Amino acid sequence: MERIPGDGWEEALSLYKAQAEALHSGKTPRPASDGIMVMDVCNFFLTSKQMMVDSGELSPRTFSEYRKTT
Repeated sequence: MERIPGDGWEEALSLYKAQAEALHSGKTPRPASDGIMVMDVCNFFLTSKQMMVDSGELSPRTFSEYRKTT
């Protein structure tokens, strides 16, 4: 049997090794994170807006609306 170049077996093996413990214990593996998560962006946004509230540039009411939205 001959492998086709670029068939993805190395990536599949790497993914299996990363998720093997969860798979064998009957759990759902955690998704791989290749970038920033929405939660991280929202927290960064709220932190910057809280600093604006603290300095008086933004009203607490507006910050409250931003917090509800995110």
